[in-house]
Amino acid sequence: MLVAKDNWVLSSESNQVRLYTLEEDKFLSFHMEMLVHVDTAQAFLLLSDLRRRPEWDKHCRWVPERGGIGEWGSGRGPRGVSPR
Repeated sequence: MLVAKDNWVLSSESNQVRLYTLEEDKFLSFHMEMLVHVDTAQAFLLLSDLRRRPEWDKHCRWVPERGGIGEWGSGRGPRGVSPR
């Protein structure tokens, strides 16, 4: 499991949000941590359904679907969701 690896490097920390990076071979992975004051069940409901991402991610916006596939800019993303 990727997150269980112990060689993550803290790259940035701002407003209680931590961004970690992991470089292995030709892959660059990101891991973010943030403390939120939300009930566990509510957090699970929000995070497990990507259609609800705009409710918790201020950098996310809905875009029209094209051919049933959402766009992140690379053409590979959850349907209807795109980062701003």
